[in-house]
Amino acid sequence: MSDTACDLRIDDHPEPVTELSRLLDIHTMLFGAPDPDTLLDLSGDLEQEVHDLVTACGYSTLETWAGVENLENRLVPGKIDPLVLAHLRAADDGQP
Repeated sequence: MSDTACDLRIDDHPEPVTELSRLLDIHTMLFGAPDPDTLLDLSGDLEQEVHDLVTACGYSTLETWAGVENLENRLVPGKIDPLVLAHLRAADDGQP
């Protein structure tokens, strides 16, 4: 057993600080928990936008899309995590 929570390697990267920040952001998104104080109500216009974005990405439900993106731990019934929403919007724009 190791006491290392996360081993992110940036040794050979030309911009190590920028790369470390990027990797930490990804780690937080994939393994962090949503902050209850920042959750958005998934209703009205936002609900429609999320539905349209999920459909544009080729999925029938937010849950299916989130499972493929490894974001299922950030789903909260009736709410959406702003990080999930930003990732969904970026996916629709063709960004990773």
